[in-house]
Amino acid sequence: SHEFDYTKTLNQDCIIIGMGAFAHENVRTTVEHGCRKCYNIARHFNLMMPRMVCWWVNQSLCPPTAAMVLHAMEPCYGVVGLSPWNFFSVTANAERTVATIKQY
Repeated sequence: SHEFDYTKTLNQDCIIIGMGAFAHENVRTTVEHGCRKCYNIARHFNLMMPRMVCWWVNQSLCPPTAAMVLHAMEPCYGVVGLSPWNFFSVTANAERTVATIKQY
């Protein structure tokens, strides 16, 4: 099998390189398998959309604006002392009523 044996991460420090969706799935999986600490190394720290915000966006009849999405993400990022407005990929006006998100 070419699968990684995640049971080897139990009580270990882990390093995941990259910032794509698979990197975050691997972070989640190592934590679920009991790793002690997981480090995510990337050139740019991209925004990750919290699940509830994703559900809101996907069920909306009219797509919410980037500014609305960023406002919705604020409580989630605030838990860890971050603001989605301060990310490399976000450009916004001073009032935070208009925003653009460009992730690379």
